[in-house]
Amino acid sequence: MALAKFKAAQNSNYLPPDMQQTDEKLIAEEQKLVRNLAGLDDSVQILFSDFGWTSRVYIVNSGEIVFKFPRSEKVKEEYALETLAYKVAHVVGGVLVPEIRWEHPSNAYLGYKGVVGEPGEKVIASLSVAEKRNIGTQLGTFLKKFHRRDIADAPLISQEKEFAEYRHKLELGLSSIERYFSEDEVARIRCLVLEDYPRKMSQIGFQKGLCHGDLGYWNMICGLGGQIGIIDFGDIGYRDTSIDFAGMNDSAMLNAAIEAYGGDVSEEKIALRMKIIPILDLSFFVGKKDRYGIEKTIARIREIVLPGN
Repeated sequence: MALAKFKAAQNSNYLPPDMQQTDEKLIAEEQKLVRNLAGLDDSVQILFSDFGWTSRVYIVNSGEIVFKFPRSEKVKEEYALETLAYKVAHVVGGVLVPEIRWEHPSNAYLGYKGVVGEPGEKVIASLSVAEKRNIGTQLGTFLKKFHRRDIADAPLISQEKEFAEYRHKLELGLSSIERYFSEDEVARIRCLVLEDYPRKMSQIGFQKGLCHGDLGYWNMICGLGGQIGIIDFGDIGYRDTSIDFAGMNDSAMLNAAIEAYGGDVSEEKIALRMKIIPILDLSFFVGKKDRYGIEKTIARIREIVLPGN
């Protein structure tokens, strides 16, 4: 999510007032390392993004080169899986995917040739129906193959584990929810995440596949000629495959993706996921103390979860 959000912020000339801060000395040290590893001269600008929850990100030439540095030891383990995911995605083909170029033996950083283009969040709304369907077809064709691939060490995120994760995210964002919504609205939000969602998802069943896990416009890059790129495979794992469709909230794109994918896609599960996504997103912005992000997400909850109020 970090790269796409950074690009969107750069294009809007906006940086959230409470954006997470990183020590300037550390930034300078990591920028120097990036410059040395990539062979960049002093005239090349290296932009730093602190949007990432798990990584500090450095970007060169609008994403032509990207380096990530982990915020914790656990993230280093995720880098190892993410590296494998990129390699598998390249074998699958059909979409643009970052290409790993620099790997640290202990995963102290990860560097790759990025996907150059416009952030999906910025341009999707301006595309024609035909362009959206083209992107949806690319995504559906890719996912059909990717979901069937294997990465031995990728974690299994069962429904029970997912439900527990979502309960935790609800609790992280609950203080903001209680601040912006009435008691009745809070009760409805809690009921959706704690009762309705897990009950209905369990009734439909679990369709396991190797999933990106965070596939939405925030992790899509629109390249030249209508080709779509997918970035940030940091949430790779075996999940219910419906998760990789829930970020496509444009009907033309989603329908084309489902058509290209073929069977084994539950539109009911996708709709359920779409409804709770803004509730889950809130915990990210609360953790980053991003007031702009919090208020924007609260508005999405009101629109999607509590329509008609």
